[in-house]
Amino acid sequence: MLAKGDSPRISRADAKAAGLKRYFTGKPCRRGHLCERQTGSHKCIECKRITDGHYSHSQKRRVCLRRYNHSEKRHIVSRRYQQSPKGKETERRARRSPFGQDTRWRLNHSPKGRERVRRQNSGLKSQDAKWRYRNSEKGQEYQRNYQRTYGRLPRVRARLRAHHLERIEVTYRDNPTETNWTRLQNLYARRHRDSH
Repeated sequence: MLAKGDSPRISRADAKAAGLKRYFTGKPCRRGHLCERQTGSHKCIECKRITDGHYSHSQKRRVCLRRYNHSEKRHIVSRRYQQSPKGKETERRARRSPFGQDTRWRLNHSPKGRERVRRQNSGLKSQDAKWRYRNSEKGQEYQRNYQRTYGRLPRVRARLRAHHLERIEVTYRDNPTETNWTRLQNLYARRHRDSH
């Protein structure tokens, strides 16, 4: 916002004749803003800033943009721009940018790029080596020993949990009036912690 003496006072007609985009009359707008106005629309700059801020976040703007982006008009404009010299230059610059297709191709086919690709592929080969080891006789023997040692624990724990639950249910079924259900749940939780 401008103060009264910041900008020379000029009428809208004079601003239009001079080809200016903005002018300042020195009078506040109807909302009380004392600032420049747009020559074309006669709008106060501050009012426009406020309404544009509201509109940019509104559902109406999102719907309008979505409709435009999927319209035939947008595709025609886009095609026309891509075929223009400026559009072709922009496309050429984008392809040669650090993330463009040409740059990626050059990186992958340069000596350093080939080395990087080889390192990435060696990681895949190491995964293949792990797969071959797991499926060899030695690897399968190791897995059988591991299962014998550690594989039973989850099954045993699940069986113990089922046993505890069954005992609680039987106790509750036999003495429904004398049994405190929360006490049984606490007992089960304690036994469950002890079994781990």
